[in-house]
Amino acid sequence: MRTAAKILGIVGGVLGIVMSILVLIVGGIGSAANANWGGLVVIAGLLALGLSVLGIIGGVLVDTNPTTGALLLGIAGVGGFICIQWGFILSGPFLLVGAVLAYMSRNGNPVLASPSGSTMPVTPVAKADGTDLPR
Repeated sequence: MRTAAKILGIVGGVLGIVMSILVLIVGGIGSAANANWGGLVVIAGLLALGLSVLGIIGGVLVDTNPTTGALLLGIAGVGGFICIQWGFILSGPFLLVGAVLAYMSRNGNPVLASPSGSTMPVTPVAKADGTDLPR
């Protein structure tokens, strides 16, 4: 799950950078045309660009520190939606799902998937020496 969270975080961050650049272009055109909203769009694009980079950093950190990685991915996903709203619709879900996966893998507990698609943590029933665990 950490690998999936890492991949989702990096892909979401790269998509966020692309969308932020597009928002910056639109804001620049608006500013050049003396539109009232042009400067605000440029600021939102810059904030989203920074949050996208934060998402990439969070994706890279998932392997070594999944809790911090999950926090950074979550901040990047939610913050990007707040900054550029529909412009973050491609990258936001990648970052948020990556945050959830990173948070779920923080204890290193393996998770089994049942045929129905639900997941449940694996609990050991015996110690390594073969004796049963107390219940």
